[in-house]
Amino acid sequence: GSLEQLEALANRMRETGRYAVDVETTATDPMTAELVGIAIAVSPHEGYYIPVGHGNWSNLTLDTVRDAIGAVLADPALEGYAHHGKYDLQVLERHGFTIGRIAFDTMVAAYLLGDNSLRLKDLAFNRLGIQMTEITELIGAGKNQLTINMVSAEEAAEYASGDVEATFALVEHLTPEIEQQEQMELLQTI
Repeated sequence: GSLEQLEALANRMRETGRYAVDVETTATDPMTAELVGIAIAVSPHEGYYIPVGHGNWSNLTLDTVRDAIGAVLADPALEGYAHHGKYDLQVLERHGFTIGRIAFDTMVAAYLLGDNSLRLKDLAFNRLGIQMTEITELIGAGKNQLTINMVSAEEAAEYASGDVEATFALVEHLTPEIEQQEQMELLQTI
């Protein structure tokens, strides 16, 4: 997780012109959630994880991350993809990042297409046949549940990279259907 790697990621984002983004946080409320990590994929098989808030790991400072990839994220010439991007945007904005353009939100797309479940894991399974790791496998459930900042950055990285890679793959999978239904303009307006 060095500056060179961040700069390489920024270059990859510019090269591909599109990326999927997802945040790992300590809470479900975007106004109180602390940012633990940012996951970014530039293809369905190329995901990265940037740890900023893991208790037991060499994190990168938010300043370092903003300096390295802030301008790329803010660039509206790049297409950003997300699943329930409203949450990610609010958390990122509170931590000093701007997303220039969310061109495709897979949760909104699934809603428009009438999918039974709008959960990312369910969509990945139903649409792509990918069995994804559930967050509870990392942090447990019930009263002994951890928050993701208590998990090692390596475990979080694998989990979070999987999320953004699946999001990217879903965009490619759902785009033709959205276009077929002539709902792309609607999707991008919502």
